[in-house]
Amino acid sequence: MTENHLIRRIARMPALAVMRGSVVALLLAAWSPGLAAATDFDRLYQDGQAARQAGDHAAAERLFGEALALQPDNADVLLFLGLVQGYQQKGGVRGK
Repeated sequence: MTENHLIRRIARMPALAVMRGSVVALLLAAWSPGLAAATDFDRLYQDGQAARQAGDHAAAERLFGEALALQPDNADVLLFLGLVQGYQQKGGVRGK
């Protein structure tokens, strides 16, 4: 059963006549690739922050890189990706 077929079938159900618009909107939101991408981005960013704070800069770099692929213009991800790359090049030493 395709996504459009399912949405049309639910929209025709008489018991849902009052809620048709809401049900269809919820179904579309649930299947929206943008919604999934936003959720993936948030998870990757938070996991990257956790790895960075734990000192696992290699994992943080990988996670921030994956997050950057989803939102290439995100300044926070660019900043933290640069920081963890810098930490790895300097052996974790800050400053200088």
